[in-house]
Amino acid sequence: MKKGSVETTIRKSGGNKVIYLNQARWRKTGQTLRRKLGEFADRAVYFNDAAKAQEIYLNSISSDFGGREDDFTMERCFEWFIFDYVMAGGHTLIEDFKAEQTFSDMERKLLESWSRARISVYQVDTILPGRGMVIKDIIQGEEFAVEDSSVADLVEADTLLLMRVLRVGDEYEFSTSGLALPGFCKGPLLEKLQEDFSRYCRRKGVPSRDTWNYYLRDRAHKINGWVMEIGINASTSRPVNKKNILPFARKLREQITEDKLTTDIARKITDVYLEEYYDKWLDQRIPALGNKTPREASRSGEDRAKVEELLREMEQVEQNRIRNGEIHYDLDKVRFKLGMKSGSGEYIWSQPEYGRVAAGVVEFLEETGFDRNKIEGALRLWHDYCVAKNPRLRKEQVWVATVIYAMDRVEFNGKVSQQELARRFGVSASTVSANFRIICDTLELMAYDRRYSTRKSPLEGMAESNPFLAKILENFKL
Repeated sequence: MKKGSVETTIRKSGGNKVIYLNQARWRKTGQTLRRKLGEFADRAVYFNDAAKAQEIYLNSISSDFGGREDDFTMERCFEWFIFDYVMAGGHTLIEDFKAEQTFSDMERKLLESWSRARISVYQVDTILPGRGMVIKDIIQGEEFAVEDSSVADLVEADTLLLMRVLRVGDEYEFSTSGLALPGFCKGPLLEKLQEDFSRYCRRKGVPSRDTWNYYLRDRAHKINGWVMEIGINASTSRPVNKKNILPFARKLREQITEDKLTTDIARKITDVYLEEYYDKWLDQRIPALGNKTPREASRSGEDRAKVEELLREMEQVEQNRIRNGEIHYDLDKVRFKLGMKSGSGEYIWSQPEYGRVAAGVVEFLEETGFDRNKIEGALRLWHDYCVAKNPRLRKEQVWVATVIYAMDRVEFNGKVSQQELARRFGVSASTVSANFRIICDTLELMAYDRRYSTRKSPLEGMAESNPFLAKILENFKL
């Protein structure tokens, strides 16, 4: 077993626990370094590489393994991306991190060790009650004492662990969550590894001293898939202690994620992957939009309503995924890119005065008893106009009155007039009229416009009884 000397110790009064001050500094340095590494990996420049890595990693996992895209798997995927995935530039992310950042001497020593740390298969040799365990690398023969009592409580001797072990000073700790197999799986797994390693060596040429190091880096995602597959087969073909088989991994994750690479960062891999898909969708020609792209259709009148209808249909699919506990996507992000809404569901105003006009509209409509749907329609109308024209506002109250009047006309309520609104907001009725005409022309507003109106158009059903008149009235602009 690997051991290290300790320079400074303090014995706590009234107990037998010994605090190793030097090792405490190493632990703190390790925690700080993990945080820095997570923040570095979170940079937008790596998002595309992360998305490609995710696709490769998930494709290496059998479809028989349920929950391939759960948080546990995504966390392990992201850890693999940081340590093992070779990006387009020929480097791993941790190598980029090492080259681009400035570190203390202790951080530099940790990084030198961590950048060479590979995922491997370890067998639990001895449980150290209340402390951790002694594990042996069944591939390269090294032994480590891992200080982690919470994990030790979950496993038995002979359990196989697929993990990455990181050195922190004189101690060793697990990089992130791991997979566990019962000990009887050792033979089939080693046989699979040896066969694949032989093929790897033939492709790479004569084996060198570092061949295993490169093999474990290049094939880590494949090994992960094999361990999952063997675990599934083991759990269905032979009765074993439940805490020794694959479900252990999820409980293990709950115990050792504190101060580990954050799962919310891993989640971003999924977001980037879906982001890329929907980015492409924005510029695809859609038959339902008259063979226009969503980006093109969102810029004009009725076509914009069709885009919203498509998004609502797609949201039903995403809602089903949420109910099934699957990976899902927030389509408000798409609306934001089309100038409809922000990712938080609230409208984003490019100028503060636009937001003040919106607030004035809401205040008036609430005071006069308009329901939430009508208020939402008015806000959408104003936001669409601001996105289309980016107007310069000389007097905000004029536009508050204009938006209210426009919404009233769209719904054919007849509740407010230009004169009444002009008196209420202390502006000119003719200015309200002129601004209303600008909005109508810009947005191609129609009576009962489906983009904004909450009322059912009386034209619905007329297509069958009087199609000619319905066609004329359908295109009637305000």
